[in-house]
Amino acid sequence: MLHAVPSELFEFMAPYPHEVLETMLAIRKVVLVAAPDATEILVDATNAVAFGYTYTHSYVQGFIHIAAYSKHVNLGFNQGTSLTDPEGRLTGVGTRVRHVSLATASASADPYLRDLIEEAERNAFRPTKTLEPKQIVTVMKGARRRPRSL
Repeated sequence: MLHAVPSELFEFMAPYPHEVLETMLAIRKVVLVAAPDATEILVDATNAVAFGYTYTHSYVQGFIHIAAYSKHVNLGFNQGTSLTDPEGRLTGVGTRVRHVSLATASASADPYLRDLIEEAERNAFRPTKTLEPKQIVTVMKGARRRPRSL
């Protein structure tokens, strides 16, 4: 159970508006309540700063991701097309992944989102051998597309 915020997050998020960081941290708390033993992978990627959650140590078998963009945060579900979504809030056009865009930290209190997170966690891939959860920080190579200076 690793809940400390990786120090690198603040460096990666420096160009972003403070509200985006607050939104990311708020939804992260909700995910960690539902999946306290998941491995957390922080990625400084080309288009976003993102957390991924998995019961392996690879994002390939991840079940939820949180991606920060310049004006919002996406709460993504790697197997989103299989989730129960009677209100049709999940968006996306791929064959599996779906997401919900969040503009404020208060959106993390939405019970509908909590239900989606809990369902995704229940359906998550789990290896036959339980792995100790850990935090992994990855920095992708290449130029970044970030918000303009604040």
